[in-house]
Amino acid sequence: MTYIQLTSEDRYTLGELKWQGFSVNHIANVIGCNRSTIYRELERNSCNDGGYRPSKAISRTSGRRYAPGETATTMKATSKSLGNYCE
Repeated sequence: MTYIQLTSEDRYTLGELKWQGFSVNHIANVIGCNRSTIYRELERNSCNDGGYRPSKAISRTSGRRYAPGETATTMKATSKSLGNYCE
């Protein structure tokens, strides 16, 4: 399988199937991605109580994306500069 990012629809499907008690393997087959993608999504975007809420997952994912023209290198440099400024 090739790498794909989960869409909002995928995240809502994941949430519904998880709530219904389906296995990660089944959810991955329904969505059409690798099970490691589902495990990673649940690890990164589950709430503190262990529940998975698609709307929160979508907002968390959006917050981690780079702005147009930014790269991981520029993000680190900006964070480092801001850290020094705040001290």
